[in-house]
Amino acid sequence: IKVRVPRDAETAPLKLINAGRTIICDIFTAIDYQASVFPAYGAPGATIKVRGYGFGERGTNSLKLYGETIQNITKWTNTEIEFIVENSAHSGPVEVVIRGRSRPAGDFTVSAIKSMTPQTTTRYVLSALPFSRELSSIIIKGSGFGESETSDAGESCVKFESYDESGNLTLVKGDIVSWSENEIEVNVPLKAYTGRILLSINGTGILGPTLNIEAAKKYRINTAWGDQILDSDPIISGAAPRAGGGIILSDSSNYRLWFFDASGDYEKYVNLADASALRMPYGICTDVLGNIYISDITNSCILKLDSGGSVVKISTHNFGRPLGLCVDSTGKIYVADSIRHKIIILNNELAYVGEFGSKGNGSGQFNEPMGVGLSEDETKVYIADSGNHRIVCYDFTANNSGAAEVEFNSWLGYNGTDFGWHTEGYSYSGSSSGRFNSPTAVINSGGYLYVADTGNNVVKKISEASNSVFVIGESGSGNGQFYAPSGIFATGSELYISDSENSRVQVISTGGAFIKITEPNTSGMNVSFLGIAVSDEEETLYALDSGDNSISVFDFYGNFEKKIGSKGSGNGQLMNPSGIALDSEGNIYVADTGNARIAKFSQDGTFSFFGEFGTGAGQFKSPQRILIDKNDRIYVSDFENNRINVYNSDFTYSGTFGEVYLNEPMGIAIASDSSIYVADSGNHRVCKFDKSFGFLGWLGTSDGVNGGWHTSSSGGVAGSNPCQFNAPADLAIDFEGSLYVTDYANFSLQKFGEQNEAAQGNYLNTFSFTVNDFILGIGIDGGGCLLTTHIDDLIRKYVPYE
Repeated sequence: IKVRVPRDAETAPLKLINAGRTIICDIFTAIDYQASVFPAYGAPGATIKVRGYGFGERGTNSLKLYGETIQNITKWTNTEIEFIVENSAHSGPVEVVIRGRSRPAGDFTVSAIKSMTPQTTTRYVLSALPFSRELSSIIIKGSGFGESETSDAGESCVKFESYDESGNLTLVKGDIVSWSENEIEVNVPLKAYTGRILLSINGTGILGPTLNIEAAKKYRINTAWGDQILDSDPIISGAAPRAGGGIILSDSSNYRLWFFDASGDYEKYVNLADASALRMPYGICTDVLGNIYISDITNSCILKLDSGGSVVKISTHNFGRPLGLCVDSTGKIYVADSIRHKIIILNNELAYVGEFGSKGNGSGQFNEPMGVGLSEDETKVYIADSGNHRIVCYDFTANNSGAAEVEFNSWLGYNGTDFGWHTEGYSYSGSSSGRFNSPTAVINSGGYLYVADTGNNVVKKISEASNSVFVIGESGSGNGQFYAPSGIFATGSELYISDSENSRVQVISTGGAFIKITEPNTSGMNVSFLGIAVSDEEETLYALDSGDNSISVFDFYGNFEKKIGSKGSGNGQLMNPSGIALDSEGNIYVADTGNARIAKFSQDGTFSFFGEFGTGAGQFKSPQRILIDKNDRIYVSDFENNRINVYNSDFTYSGTFGEVYLNEPMGIAIASDSSIYVADSGNHRVCKFDKSFGFLGWLGTSDGVNGGWHTSSSGGVAGSNPCQFNAPADLAIDFEGSLYVTDYANFSLQKFGEQNEAAQGNYLNTFSFTVNDFILGIGIDGGGCLLTTHIDDLIRKYVPYE
C-alpha cells in the first residue's frame, strides 16, 4: 500500500483498517518543520544562519534567496544551515527546498548604502552651551541596517579613515546618534580625515562613499573666565571678628579669606580653592570658639574652618543659593537661602536642624533673603528680605518639648504711608532715609538695628525704641562712602562694614564717624595671563600668570583649582615668566625669563631647573617660549641670542639652531612630520625648519604687498594682510596639522593648512581682535577648541563651527 502523509499527521502508532479489522503497526514519525533566518539582514560577504529543524541531510536539498539558488552554503545539518551572502544577492524571501518541496524561512534584507548627507563637512557645529561643543554628524540612508547597532550577530558601526601617531592609515569609530533599519546618524570623530566611510553590519563591512572633511575656518567664542578667579580688585562680601582680636574678610572674586591681626595689620590670606574647591565665598561669621563659617554660592554649601582657615567640614544640605549667615551662642547657624526663599538652620557640625519662610511678599514670607542676624538677647531673628525691600523679624518660641521654634513678628519698611514695623501690606523701595533698596545685611547692637542698604549705598541705623533712622555714609569711594555695602558686624562702639565693590572694609563709629579702612594686600595679584598649556588627559588648563609670577590651574569648565609658584629666584619661584609647556608625564616647564632658566614643576611636587644667563652653549639671555615634543625633547626660544636651544629630557644640552635666520624668535610649534615652525618676530615672519634643523622657508611678505611662502633665507617685512605679520608671537598646531599664528601688533590670529599638513602658504582665515582684547597666548585641546589668553586678563575658549 502507498499512501500520501496528510499535512496534519502526527507521530503515533500507524493503524491499518481492512474489512472492519484494525491492525496496529509500528509507530510512524511525522517530520516536523520550522525555520527562521538570523540575522534577517546582512551585507554581501556576511554569514547568515537558517535555524530550525526538519532540514534532513544536505543531499539534493537546497536553499533559495529571492528565487535564486544560493551557491555558497557552508553548513547543513538537520537544525541549522549557514550561507554566505553573495555580491549579486537581492533582498527577498529565503526558502529551504527539502525533497523538492519549498518551505519558507523568512524574509532577508541585503544591507546597502543608498545615500550619505552631507558629503562635505567640518568636525563641528556650534554649541550654545558654555564649556561644550557639538560634533558634526552625517546621515546614511539605505536598507538592511537592523534596528540597533548592537545585536547578538555581531557589532555594527560606522568607521572613518584616520591616521595614527606614526602617520599610518587607520580607522576610527563614530559615535552613533540614532540607528534604524533604513537610516543611521553618526557623529564625525575628531580624528577623522577625508576618505571613504566603512559601514559594518554585524561585523561585515560595506564600503561607502567618500566623506570630505575640511578644517574649520570659523570660530565662535564659547565662554571666557579668569577675571573672577584672580582679580586685582577683590569683592569683599563679608567680614567677621577673629578670636583674640582682628578680622577676617571674605573675598568673593578671588576665593580667598584675608586675615588681619588685632592691630589691623595684614597677616595672610588663605586660598580656599587650593584646599576645598571653594568657588565663590559670600557670607562669613565666627563662633565663640573661633571657628569660621563660610557660605559658598557656586557650590551651594556651607564650610566650617578652624581659626587658622583650614577646612574642617563641608555641609551636605541641599541649599539653593546660600548667602548671609550668623551663629548663635549655642553654635547653631542661620543661613539665608535666596533661591529657596528660606532661612536654613544647621548645628555646629553643619547638620540640618530646620528651616522657616516661603516665597512671597506676605507676612513672614521672603523674596531673595540675603542676610540674617540675631537680637543681642537671641530672642529674635532679623532677615534682610532684599527682594521685598524690608527687614523681617521672627520671635523664638518654645514648644512643649522645649525645642526652639520661630514665629513671625513683623516687618520693618515703608508701607506706602509710614516707615516702621508692620504686620501686613507691602514694603516699597526708595532712596529716602525711611526706605530700603535691596538690603543685604542686618545686625542688632546697643538698642539699634544696623542695615546694609545696598541699593542705596548707605548703612542705616534704626532705633528699636523710636524707629528713627540715621543714615551712615553716602555713595562713593572716599572715606565714609560706600559702593554696595554687603556685610556688617559690631564690636563695642565700632562698626565693621564690608564695602564690597570698593574692595575694602570700613570701620565706622556707631555715631557715623569714619575711623579707618582695612583692605586686602593685592600686591601679589597683578594678573597677566600670558602662556597657556592644556592637558587633555587630566582635563586641566595651566595659565602662566606673568604678573603674579605663578601658574593658575583651571579645570576644563573654567573652575580655578590652585596656584603654583611665587615671585623670586629660589626653588619653586619665578621671575617674569613668559612660556609654559607640559611633557608626556604632565610635568610643567616654564620659561623663567627673569631668572634666565627653565623651571620644572614635577607632578610629585619637586622643583628643578636648568640654564643660566649668558651667550654660551646652553645659556640664555631671554628665554621666551618653550615647546616639548612627543619624545620629551625641549625647545626654547632664546629671544636676545636669536636662536633656539634644544635640550634632552634629562636637561642635557643637545644643540642650537636658527642663529643665521632668526631675529628675536618667540613661539615654536612642531608638525606631525617633525618639521619645526618658529615665530621670527623681529623679521615679521614664520620660519620652517626640518627635523634636522635645516632651513626650509618662511611665511610672510617680503614687499608688504604679497604674502605667502618664500624659500630664500632673507626677507620679511611687516604687513597686515593675509599671510603677512607684524611681530608674530605664538604658534600652535592642531591635530589636523593646521598652523595658528598670533600676530601681536596686528591684534589678530591667522590659521594656515589643513588635512594633517601645515601647507606652505595655505592660508585659511584671519581672526581679528582689538587693542583691548588681543591674544597673548594660545593652546589647543584635543578636540580642536582654541584656548587663549588675552591682554584683558581673560582666558577664552573658542569652538570651531561651520
